[in-house]
Amino acid sequence: MKNLSFLIIGGLLVALSPALACEGEAQFIAKVGSRNFSLSQGCKVTLAEVRYFSSNPFCPLSLEEINTSGLLVGTLNGHECAYDIGDDVSGVAVKQGARLILE
Repeated sequence: MKNLSFLIIGGLLVALSPALACEGEAQFIAKVGSRNFSLSQGCKVTLAEVRYFSSNPFCPLSLEEINTSGLLVGTLNGHECAYDIGDDVSGVAVKQGARLILE
């Protein structure tokens, strides 16, 4: 019986390990406030007119951190930002080291 308890607890720890490793997440709906493109980093935006923002309670990420660091949103054709200023943008912002990425 003791071995069964260890197996159950071990399985739960393995299942929860990705959640324990998160660095910061938040869901949002907003407009692009500014954008900046560079060949080395790609396209970074800040958020404006935020209509919805919900930080992960276990892995919080603040709107201030997103707008200070900039959110990487991807590119079109490798050299154009995927979003223009004023475009609607939504999704999950995820912190990965020093980078914040739109998923």
